[in-house]
Amino acid sequence: PMGTFGSRPMLGAREECEACPAGTACSAGSSFPVDCSPGTSAPSASSAVCDRCATGSFVDTPGQSRCNVCQPGFWCSAESNIPCPEDTYSALWGASSPVVCERCPKHATTNGLTNATSADQCLCVAGYYKGGIECETCPVGTDCLGVGTTLRTLPVKRGFWRASPNATDIWTCPDKAANC
Repeated sequence: PMGTFGSRPMLGAREECEACPAGTACSAGSSFPVDCSPGTSAPSASSAVCDRCATGSFVDTPGQSRCNVCQPGFWCSAESNIPCPEDTYSALWGASSPVVCERCPKHATTNGLTNATSADQCLCVAGYYKGGIECETCPVGTDCLGVGTTLRTLPVKRGFWRASPNATDIWTCPDKAANC
């Protein structure tokens, strides 16, 4: 019967057939189980056919009993788990299209990272700092040469000062030689 197989020749009764294991399928008259192909699964024993993975889930290896839900930072076809490209991110579970991968804010990068899951992984490029959500141009008197500068880490050049790590105003020292 469907969902079973007979590994010995000349079986005399259907009770001699074995249940097809989970992750495989057996059509009527099968002499052995066939692994479900990528993009399909058979969650229980005695399956006659493998079921296609639901939208937003995938399985990329044969013989699986369940499909995996697509995780944040990825989008999925039935057979593949595809990372969001560099300079994009996605916080969504079960995504099935690359349109869910949102671009980082202007002047921001994931600095080579693919499959980012949050805008927090978007770092401001050199010359900009993250003051809130957007990257802002570094003010005169600061030294934003690296990627990932934030308001708190904004380096002040010699001869300049600011009142606190959260201050955006940069002041010239009264005596530049003394470096304030």
